[in-house]
Amino acid sequence: MPRPLPPKNEQARYSDQRELALAALRGEPVAVARLARNMRIIPRILRVLNRRFASPFNDQDIEDLSQDIVVLAWQRLDRFQGQVPFDSWICKFCEFTLRNRLRRDRIRKTSALDKVPEEALPQTVPEDFNEEAFERLLEKLPEPEAQVIRPRCTEGVSFKEIGKRLGLPSNTVKTRYHRGIQRLRTRLVVHGKEEAP
Repeated sequence: MPRPLPPKNEQARYSDQRELALAALRGEPVAVARLARNMRIIPRILRVLNRRFASPFNDQDIEDLSQDIVVLAWQRLDRFQGQVPFDSWICKFCEFTLRNRLRRDRIRKTSALDKVPEEALPQTVPEDFNEEAFERLLEKLPEPEAQVIRPRCTEGVSFKEIGKRLGLPSNTVKTRYHRGIQRLRTRLVVHGKEEAP
């Protein structure tokens, strides 16, 4: 059951947000309750950031990240100086945590890709594909990804050979290929089959 709001005179007791944070650290119930209410913004901030990063996380991920950020923020509350609004300070935690999680997930995917034999990854597109539609899709990708997907799919060139052509390690080539294919899949789902090659 949610706690009732403290009387107005108790709410006004903390003149600034730094004072509120220090009072919460001392365990003053009114300050703790008020700070906890302020932290309810965390899931909303994460949802906005998630959309900005093309929605890589589902609702359960957002909930887990929210809990992580609440713990992290409470642990570092003594560092809050009150020079920026508390919401802005929390927003930085949200962005930092989300970026770290994305980075960690990418590293996991990359290391998993390294263990997949090259023969198991798709090498060419089906014979009945539409080359013009395929090129239109590749034009919408970042150039580094398109440079890898084009020879891989149209010529069946190995990652190692593509790496030699571009002067890149084969792991970087695999990562760019994987990211590009993910973007293409997303684009096809969002824009429908009419764009499919």
